[in-house]
Amino acid sequence: MGSIIYLKNGDGKIELKNRHELKTFLSNSENKNKNILIKISATWCNPCKILDNNLYKLIHDVLEFKDGETQIYRNIREKKQIIIIDIDCDKYGDIDSFLKIKRLPTIIAYYNGERRNVLDSPKHSDLEKFMSKLD
Repeated sequence: MGSIIYLKNGDGKIELKNRHELKTFLSNSENKNKNILIKISATWCNPCKILDNNLYKLIHDVLEFKDGETQIYRNIREKKQIIIIDIDCDKYGDIDSFLKIKRLPTIIAYYNGERRNVLDSPKHSDLEKFMSKLD
């Protein structure tokens, strides 16, 4: 069974300051066979707040084993390790421009350093579908 690790960029546990550091992190051999989700958001963005709430709820629900849970949650739980890195676009604009973010919020999924999928919706159902497509 996999695990989910949520990190806020710049919180002392991780800090990716620019595109070079992001590229290095994504290509790091320690991150092989892990789903790396780069979440780009802003503190002033209301859809970002909605996505945050939905993401926290999804993580909580996935980690809780409940009777009658959906197949999507079981599938997410079965994934390899998922690392979510929350990056504030106002603090780390170089990363934002490197990733060519057009809309907030955006989550980009990487696996083995390769860009796999993009989510630019705060809706819970879209988030579930996005997470279920991870490797």
